[in-house]
Amino acid sequence: MKCTFNHDWLQEYLDNTLTSVERLVLEEHVKGCPECRKELTELKLLLWEIEEMIDVDLPHEAVTVKAQVLSNIRELADCNSATVSFDIKSFVALQNSIIDNTTLFLKVMPGMQYVVNTSKKSAVKGTSVLKKYAAAALKNRTKTLLMRGSI
Repeated sequence: MKCTFNHDWLQEYLDNTLTSVERLVLEEHVKGCPECRKELTELKLLLWEIEEMIDVDLPHEAVTVKAQVLSNIRELADCNSATVSFDIKSFVALQNSIIDNTTLFLKVMPGMQYVVNTSKKSAVKGTSVLKKYAAAALKNRTKTLLMRGSI
């Protein structure tokens, strides 16, 4: 059965913005409606997780990258405010800024260095396996051609 209760009240309940009457109505409804009770519980858990995330310490590099990105955006905004038209040069400058800022982010993204190192190791292993396979295939092909007398 689909509940037709105003689900916006669930968030307002958590934000403590409901009137006392609305709060009582919601609490009574949640007692009898498993769907709304489940949704309220999920919202509480989500709110709790978000509050826990706020306490996470950012690495020093992230603060530096944030400052650089904001500086780049301000510079670009100053350049664009001076010119009214948006020509190809402005578009290319904007794209370069986006790429530069993305690169800055990827340099400090947690786990990125691990991915890069793992990819390099996998590429080296894959190359050595491919070399062995190619050498074995060439050796077998050479034997086959020798047996046929083609060489």
